[in-house]
Amino acid sequence: MLDGLAFVRAQTDEGARPKGARVLLVGAGGAGSAIAIALLEAGVRELIIHDSNEARSAELLRILGDLGRGRASSGPPDPTGCDMVCNASPMGMEDGDPLPVAANLLSASIFVGDVIAGHGVTPFLKAAKAAGCKTSERRPDGRGGSGDDARLHAGKVAAATLRIITAEIVVVVRTERWGCDEITGRGAKGGVNRHRQRRQCLPGFVDKSEVK
Repeated sequence: MLDGLAFVRAQTDEGARPKGARVLLVGAGGAGSAIAIALLEAGVRELIIHDSNEARSAELLRILGDLGRGRASSGPPDPTGCDMVCNASPMGMEDGDPLPVAANLLSASIFVGDVIAGHGVTPFLKAAKAAGCKTSERRPDGRGGSGDDARLHAGKVAAATLRIITAEIVVVVRTERWGCDEITGRGAKGGVNRHRQRRQCLPGFVDKSEVK
């Protein structure tokens, strides 16, 4: 979570404006998940998530839940029409790595950030600069700016993260005695409670809605 906050802050300190922006995020792993939360909490209008592993993108969208509903979706690594592009993948750390986004698709109106910028100017940032894009070459460690502002933003992102974590609880029970595969429930704000899908899970359970 703090990695996501630090990354977004490094971009905004160099001129990025995530509020109301259309953003392409490449990479849906640990860093990408934290950045996705921070971007949504910063007020992006639309967040397009791409990962070479489609299942990982789908899992991140599921985790984002209500925070991303109506704003977050999965898509190709095409920055056309985007205000920001954020690379949260490891592509570019090794010589010969493909760029996370094709250089010919970048335009000068896009702000480009790279999560591995702490290792120096990456090939992706070089390509972005050549295309006329604004970039952040700062190490995404959260330095700079008002300490009070940083703490306030950190608190907001932490609250959003907590809401996501508690939005859905999945309990898997595997016992031969009960013959039960799973019991799934949602938090107080999460909607459907599906405990009754497995009516024979718990011994002695009686569904009163079926009693005439």
